[in-house]
Amino acid sequence: SGDAGFIYMSLGSVVKPSDMPDHQRKILIEVFGSLPQRVLWKWDQETMENLPPNVRLSKWLPQQDILGHPKLKVFITHGGLFSVLEAVYHGVPILGMPVFYDQFTNIAQSEAEGFAERVEWEDLTVELFEGKLTKLITDDSYADVVKQRSVVMRDQPMSPQDTIIYWTGYALRHRGVPHLRSPLKEMPWYKLYNAD
Repeated sequence: SGDAGFIYMSLGSVVKPSDMPDHQRKILIEVFGSLPQRVLWKWDQETMENLPPNVRLSKWLPQQDILGHPKLKVFITHGGLFSVLEAVYHGVPILGMPVFYDQFTNIAQSEAEGFAERVEWEDLTVELFEGKLTKLITDDSYADVVKQRSVVMRDQPMSPQDTIIYWTGYALRHRGVPHLRSPLKEMPWYKLYNAD
């Protein structure tokens, strides 16, 4: 990825990137082309008009492997819950570009915690996008905060394998753990949904 590192952009699996309006795509291309970093961009087509030489498109990319790469500088994401959690786990700053649902809240919380910046699609300009991206790359405070969050997230009392072994044994020892079942399981549907 070179000395300057690289940037990863993915808008998840629900949004079709090629539906992006041309003027927004051109802004992203212009900014990406001006950067010293290489860019991996999850895109649903094999080619793109006027693609800069430092940008590589792919219909599928191994997100966990990419987020875990030591030279990754920024993750540009829609802000889906799993994408944000994966970025935190791997200690990668986020440039959030939310599209719908919980993405706005996820990015707002990440921004408030100090490891993300946000760009709204309707406000997208070359200056805004380049400014936010450059800030995330050059200001070490974003990486410092998210790396500390990563340490907290990874601090678990048992390995995942030991956790599975423990809870499987617990369920077997206590005959299916009826004491952990929610009383809502036995509640009539009309009470559960306040229809009474």
